[in-house]
Amino acid sequence: MLQPQTNWLFAGMMPGWMTAPQEIITPPVDILESDNEIIYIFAIPGAGSQEVRIEIQQQLLEIEAALPHYQDSSQYTYLYRERPLGRYYRLLTLPPEVDSKEAVATFDQGLLEIRFPRAARGRASKVNVKPKVEKKAKSATAPKVDTSGNSFLL
Repeated sequence: MLQPQTNWLFAGMMPGWMTAPQEIITPPVDILESDNEIIYIFAIPGAGSQEVRIEIQQQLLEIEAALPHYQDSSQYTYLYRERPLGRYYRLLTLPPEVDSKEAVATFDQGLLEIRFPRAARGRASKVNVKPKVEKKAKSATAPKVDTSGNSFLL
């Protein structure tokens, strides 16, 4: 068969994800922000919304999506394959000002969009500085002196 020779011929010209049978693919991400929210958009082509898993723990955003395995007829063997096999995986640290409990995710045509509203505590607030008011010091009184001859003070 020609498959081993064909694989050898193309192996030096293709990136690793094109020739490896199963890989972890890092999906590219765009991050946008406004005064009210931060938006993450991941490119996950080939996966469906049922295959996408999103998990958030301790300000870590974990994205995972399985790529469907295309099974061609058993009478054919590949001469060349560029479509990746495996899964998408990405782990990102979220900024502290996002409210992860109110996140909303949508998936359309291979794009996963996650919207995080900004938490109230993450918004900047202004602190006014006032001069310190000096308190009047109490006048010092002279200690009482025991003149009775007793050994204790009043």
